[in-house]
Amino acid sequence: MFSKKIFLLFFILYGFNSSQAQISVISGVSAIDLIDDLLDTTGSTLSVSNITLNCDSSAYGIFTGPSNLGLDNGIVLSSGKANSFIYHTLGQNSDSLGTNGDSDLTSVAQVSTFDACVLEFDFTPFGDTVIYKYVFTSREYPSFNCSNFNDVFAFYISGPGFNNPTNVALLPNSNIPVTINNVNDQSSLFCGDSNFFVKNFDTFLSTQGFTIPLLVKAPVNNGQQYHLKIAIADANDAILNSHVFLGRKSLLCKKARPSAVNSKSLLKDIKIFPTLFDNEINILDSKNKIESLDIFTSTGSWVLHSEIKSSKKQHTISLQQLPKGMYFISFMDKLNSRISTSKIIKK
Repeated sequence: MFSKKIFLLFFILYGFNSSQAQISVISGVSAIDLIDDLLDTTGSTLSVSNITLNCDSSAYGIFTGPSNLGLDNGIVLSSGKANSFIYHTLGQNSDSLGTNGDSDLTSVAQVSTFDACVLEFDFTPFGDTVIYKYVFTSREYPSFNCSNFNDVFAFYISGPGFNNPTNVALLPNSNIPVTINNVNDQSSLFCGDSNFFVKNFDTFLSTQGFTIPLLVKAPVNNGQQYHLKIAIADANDAILNSHVFLGRKSLLCKKARPSAVNSKSLLKDIKIFPTLFDNEINILDSKNKIESLDIFTSTGSWVLHSEIKSSKKQHTISLQQLPKGMYFISFMDKLNSRISTSKIIKK
């Protein structure tokens, strides 16, 4: 009787948890299959070409849920076997595929990388913002928080507006890349940010934690060609796997509204976008309140003054001459009163 009670308790606990996350991975698919699953073709918001996949055949696939990852369906790339995050059993989620690392990821990690999985393609957007949703998880959590065993992944975009391949897998409203050391439960040496981290209590998944679903938003030029490289690898050794999940049909391009993407509402009638910019910013002044603007460095040194003479409601300000970094932009009204100040960042 006692053993049956134990079994019943185990079944209730384990069966209930696993029923919440009966996630599976379909392997043996092609690179085109991955893109077809990832790409939102509604309204043909972007076109894709020149697809390549450099990855062990067991390290990628299409996943289906439900799951507690915040994404129920999509594609997965891994630094080990793609399905190794499933099941909480000894030895799971830790294998070496014996494949090479990636030079770009090695530069980011500053240590040798192994078992890289890389999906690349060109795309032409029909809008001004490319968007997709993802979750990062690793078996390195939490034992190797704040260590050199920091498995690495990145989303590199290159093309107009990006002089060099640029990692856009960043924490919201920052230049901080999403890594194990930057996003975790702060259980080891208190490094990183726990606001974007989820502790895993689901016995159906072998990972002990993952990020919340994060959204990439990258500015692009309508009708011009870009290149996207999605890459993940083990760092410093070839064990303890990491995974990046990208939501099904989440890759799309749309016309960004100033208040919706990378924008800052200063007053009710004034908006600035993007606040994370390359060479220029836009000012939306719906009531023509602004007479002039000044830009200062983060230490308070004045670097630029511009008069707003036009009666147009939107103004484009070139800041190409400024070096990369954080600045403050301040606005004066027609009575020479300072009406608002906001932070902007040149990337």
